[in-house]
Amino acid sequence: MPHKRKISLIGIIGISLTTVIGSGIWKDSLVWSNKVGIFSLVTITIGWLLILTAGLSYAECVSMFPKSGGPYSYVGGVFGKKAGSSVGILYLLGYLIGSTILAFLAALFTLSAINTALLNALNLTLLTFAYLLLFVILAALSSPRIFGIISFTWVVIKIVLVVIVSIIALTHWSYSPPGSISFVNYQLAINGGLWSLMGFELVLVFSGDVENVEQKMPKGLLITLPIILVLYLFVTISFAGLISIGEIPVDADIVSLIFLLASKSSIPSWIVFAFAAFSAAGTGYAILTMVLKQVKVLTEDDVLPSIFKKKLAGINVFSSLFILLGTFIVATVMVGTVDVWENSIVSFIAVGLGLILISAMFPAGLIALYLRIKLPALKRPFKTPLAVIIFPLAILLSLYLLVLNFWEIRKLWPGLVILITFLIVIPLLVFLFQKDDTELPTN
Repeated sequence: MPHKRKISLIGIIGISLTTVIGSGIWKDSLVWSNKVGIFSLVTITIGWLLILTAGLSYAECVSMFPKSGGPYSYVGGVFGKKAGSSVGILYLLGYLIGSTILAFLAALFTLSAINTALLNALNLTLLTFAYLLLFVILAALSSPRIFGIISFTWVVIKIVLVVIVSIIALTHWSYSPPGSISFVNYQLAINGGLWSLMGFELVLVFSGDVENVEQKMPKGLLITLPIILVLYLFVTISFAGLISIGEIPVDADIVSLIFLLASKSSIPSWIVFAFAAFSAAGTGYAILTMVLKQVKVLTEDDVLPSIFKKKLAGINVFSSLFILLGTFIVATVMVGTVDVWENSIVSFIAVGLGLILISAMFPAGLIALYLRIKLPALKRPFKTPLAVIIFPLAILLSLYLLVLNFWEIRKLWPGLVILITFLIVIPLLVFLFQKDDTELPTN
């Protein structure tokens, strides 16, 4: 690919940031402040340090396996193409669900900005469909370099909006010294911080579209992570003075939280909802663009049916239609059944997160540690310091988050059933029909 069509360092940073910096940054900061007040600055820092172990694992893996596909490339490069194909498809499914959830959130915030009376299953489903169609069209028309530029521009606008809201929140800031805070509250705040910082690894799927990827991709990841921390700390300290510990009801949903933010900061609620819709839409577009790229990578390596290679007027029409159909099915089940399946949306979120943890974060730490032990002399353009500590922590963190993801098993057991079904069926199909088990090319 010519240099002018490659993703730049700015593009890497933009793609990494846009999947983390979204409408959830406001909700999360309110929730942490509700748990531990000003000490949420400590909990988000601890959560960031833990996530950093995963970021360093990703950086070392991509420097050794710079092929497009994310976990598909580094798992396949070590354990063979069948193993890589299995995690590659699971990763694709995880973010296919994730893109549907982001489209739903964009629809939810859009309707809330117009009139909350419009919030019903039918309107949410139809508008979610509309957003998914828009995301797929934009994804199909975006070259990798253009995608990087759009992502960076979009996330800069999102950050500016977040900073403006946070500055306004600071003008309404009033400190009330927290009393006794339980260890459980600290733990809950740290857990929330961990979830909010996930997603930056999505850019790894575009590794083959980055010039000098062995150096630029790790550099982009390691620039992204401090930006995320600084922004979250700023938002957290801004919101810590808006509410008192325990002020938010236990059953408060995201719409209620945004209304609370609007009332506390004196910002018209429709403006906050419009900002939230814009943020969710940007993240949804980025995720679906990655999903389309992952389909392309898996098709070129004969993991998925060859029909997805066909193009019309240079556009991957069949891949786009396949993704659109998949997201429509998820949206129909997730949103359309909410009246009879109370925890449908939460369950699908749990399934998506579970698939990403199993197919991306856990293998990254495992492979980085495995290769340090088995092949210490292997070329590593980026070499993680203190590997004997960092990689085991990344492995343990992914396992901890996986357990945490389905902790309330009473509510989420349908999601766990869906996840286990994917984990059994996908590898079984791959091992039955995948012909070539040769390792993927590395550097």
